[in-house]
Amino acid sequence: ATFARQFGDIREMGAGKRDREHPHRNPISASEILFYRGILARAFFDTDKGSQEFAYIPDDLLKLISHRDTESQRKIQKESPRLRDSAAKIDPLGRPASPTEKGTEILSNDSILDDATTLLAALRMGRSNWSRSIPVGQFDQRLVALLISANLISNNTIQAEPVKIFLEASRADAMKMLHDAWLESDSFNELKLMPSIICEGEWKNSPRDTRNAILGFIQTIPANKWWSVTEFIRAIKQSHPDFQRPAGDYDSWFIKRASDGQYLRGFDSWNEVDGALIRYFINTLHWLGRVDLSMAEVAGEATAFRVSPFEGRKEERGKIGVSSNGKISIPRDAPRVVRYQIARFCEWDERGLDTPRDDQRGYSTTRNEYKYHITAKSLKHAKEQGLKAEQL
Repeated sequence: ATFARQFGDIREMGAGKRDREHPHRNPISASEILFYRGILARAFFDTDKGSQEFAYIPDDLLKLISHRDTESQRKIQKESPRLRDSAAKIDPLGRPASPTEKGTEILSNDSILDDATTLLAALRMGRSNWSRSIPVGQFDQRLVALLISANLISNNTIQAEPVKIFLEASRADAMKMLHDAWLESDSFNELKLMPSIICEGEWKNSPRDTRNAILGFIQTIPANKWWSVTEFIRAIKQSHPDFQRPAGDYDSWFIKRASDGQYLRGFDSWNEVDGALIRYFINTLHWLGRVDLSMAEVAGEATAFRVSPFEGRKEERGKIGVSSNGKISIPRDAPRVVRYQIARFCEWDERGLDTPRDDQRGYSTTRNEYKYHITAKSLKHAKEQGLKAEQL
């Protein structure tokens, strides 16, 4: 499919149609010119992703081409060792960000840990409306999907022992737990979590294979260097467009645009599906503390990114403030396990920064403190969950 998009189709014809239309005399593409001269052939071959159709050069011809190619390589190696060495390196896809693509920097952070703590406390309390202070959106689904992958949640119920280990771990170790869980997950499906599209039907994709493919592209980019998001996506479209599509199939997945319900099928929809997925993937890496983002002044989304893992804080030593009227403020750098426990005894201040949220552009934001207050109602609710006031 990739070959045909670049060099043209080879029309399907039976013997009768070939006799009538003489495609060898009237080819419609470079592919047909090569095909009817015996230079190019087509067949299905087994791959690690199943049987796929390939355009290939027949063995007897390939030997002649390979012989000439080998002689050319020997000449290059003899005349220019430097050229030989540079040819062995993998060139990064895309290009460095231009000055106009660099703007407001959105540095990676570890606020995902605070959001996870809030969500775990909410689920433990049975708060179905835990996110009522913000619209329940795609960010919530993504966080839930990640915590499921990390075995912290199962069937909307927290798993007590894994949660205890997660909350008591250092922030750096907890970030690594979430990153590793995401990296190895077969259930965290970036394509089906994207807010701009709706996936329908029983078809299946392979999120882990897709993840490894995109990470492979990103690993070619120099660390700590700002890179153009648009040109990175464009380069993948040019050289590896089928990175998530088995056999280059753009028709069997039922995907529609969320804004108007229009189905997105065929290679013409690549930018809205596959290209948008790469952008969403970069944002997910930022959410996981692995890349920084930069937004040009007039842009509505990230225009550049930089591979720069967040180092994280080693300790959580923030002091909790308690007032005589039962108001409690917990700074972001307080121990997460303590906030998790206190939250279960209290009402959550809806005006405070007590719920996970993205900013309007979909990038995670940091928060300074969480606010709660103790009431008779909250203590009664805690008692119903098996907690005692003495524990508070």
